[in-house]
Amino acid sequence: MFVVESLLAVLLLQSENVAEEWLRAAQSADRWPTLRLALAAIATQWEILDTRELPYVLTQPEALGNDLHMLRQRYRELADAPPLTDSALFPTYQQIQPLISFNRACARWFDEHYAGGGRIPPDKLAYRHELDELYRIWDTLREAQCEYYMVTVRRQCLKQLRQLLGEEAYQLGELPPPVPFQRFAWREQ
Repeated sequence: MFVVESLLAVLLLQSENVAEEWLRAAQSADRWPTLRLALAAIATQWEILDTRELPYVLTQPEALGNDLHMLRQRYRELADAPPLTDSALFPTYQQIQPLISFNRACARWFDEHYAGGGRIPPDKLAYRHELDELYRIWDTLREAQCEYYMVTVRRQCLKQLRQLLGEEAYQLGELPPPVPFQRFAWREQ
């Protein structure tokens, strides 16, 4: 019997328009308990539902339509997002934090040093812009590694990180440095 509910759960999660009689059948008192388990198991396995959401999602048969709408939307949005296991390719949240702090300290120094100083040379402006680009990459990774964020948010961050790094660097877990070290050669004249 659980096989039927599992197949129905997959259909309900993937289909855009579900016939009203299917929803009524899914909400019936005899089918709901096992269908709820199947929906929850599949949605968490597909990483479109966090286990911490289970006390609030798929709890009431009469809310099934709204819950399915939300889960289908996540399914579409995360269809091309990497799985959460990809986060193992990269440094942990605790390892990332000091690197981001260093990046921001460099940005603060630059802003304070050149505040009101008139025209800033192009190479130094390029350094400042690159600091912000690198911050965006490292901050996105930090959010992907933040374990108290829901699985769907973390997968969105991994998707964005892959776009920022490029497919090859992402697959290899290669990250740029937190600050543009190659530009440290210049000194104040």
